Amino acid sequence: MNYPNVFGVIPGLDTPMKYLARVKSVNDGDISEKELEVIWFRAAKTPMNGQNVAIKPEGQRSWFWSEIFTKQELPPDALIEDREGVQYRVRSKNDWKRGGYFKYEVTEGFQ
Repeated sequence: MNYPNVFGVIPGLDTPMKYLARVKSVNDGDISEKELEVIWFRAAKTPMNGQNVAIKPEGQRSWFWSEIFTKQELPPDALIEDREGVQYRVRSKNDWKRGGYFKYEVTEGFQ
């Protein structure tokens, strides 16, 4: 099955975002993150629909969920930021490489 190439259809659909590559460490029981580099990429962000939010575990339904579509492959738990400075944490990844992109479920902030 071939997936549609959504990035070639509508000019301006995507927006610049940055991946904040970080390394995590534990000091005296506290987890800290140190920024290593910033990688710019383009992505389309949409709010997650209510049906998908409703099937999340009960404690996660109040989080601000969005979906990111991009050609950039991101690691699990990656921290990304949009051009307005809002940060998102990657929660899950759907590999749609055959369509030329990846779909990520992200939450706003650091929940």
